[in-house]
Amino acid sequence: MRDSWPEFQRRSTTVAAVAPGSADRTRQLCDGHRIQFRCLADPDCEAYRAFGLERGGIAQLMGPDIMLKTMRSMFRGNFGPPGGDVFQLGGAFVIGKDGIIRLAHAAHDPSDLVPMDTIFAHL
Repeated sequence: MRDSWPEFQRRSTTVAAVAPGSADRTRQLCDGHRIQFRCLADPDCEAYRAFGLERGGIAQLMGPDIMLKTMRSMFRGNFGPPGGDVFQLGGAFVIGKDGIIRLAHAAHDPSDLVPMDTIFAHL
């Protein structure tokens, strides 16, 4: 998402990332990766629960094919949560100005990321 920031700006889109860590750890992560959009800390994973995002199990986090996909994701600059619940799986949501959810994606494993063109198609 960080690399797509200019396109989000061009489309006058509000972007927020939610992380399951503390405010300090989330700020460190966002500052360290020069993220220009809003980063929100959710140390108790309340937003994750509200959006129906599940916690993963060992198989979802440690299986051989998952580890390979996670490594590929990390090499693309996508890193895990800044502390907090390491079992918490993420997701991606596009919410219209009218409050209607246009895209809802709950990750099945840490490497299950929505392609940016899919996100842009739902803006």
